[in-house]
Amino acid sequence: MTLEQYGFIEVGEWHLSNSEIKPTLDKLANERVVYAFVVDDEVKYVGICDSPKTTLKKRMGSQRYNKCMPNLIKKEKEAEKVVKIFALKPEESEYKGLRVDLVRGLEYPLISQLNNPEWNEILSKYRRRKYQDEKC
Repeated sequence: MTLEQYGFIEVGEWHLSNSEIKPTLDKLANERVVYAFVVDDEVKYVGICDSPKTTLKKRMGSQRYNKCMPNLIKKEKEAEKVVKIFALKPEESEYKGLRVDLVRGLEYPLISQLNNPEWNEILSKYRRRKYQDEKC
């Protein structure tokens, strides 16, 4: 299935300016979502706004300072590729009176269904090394 078939919409893209990456968000900036980065129609990364108070705008801001993500995005931008940002805001859900956090609940199944996107795998390996070397 494609991201759109899961309910994702394109909400923005990454830009490179003076060697710094910066996101532009046109939609869902102030929402808590599941998000994806896409290059040449290939899903490269799936992530979430972790806490209930984290918005997409805040999360994209923190991605700029992540150890690996800026390098991955910069590499694509320097190759003159478009790095699109997609997002999904799941409907509220409940189970026997308990609020179900679908943002958290959808992250790993989506990563699995999308065959472990390349950047998810890179970040996973980096984390398993426990940040031993600073390069990603």
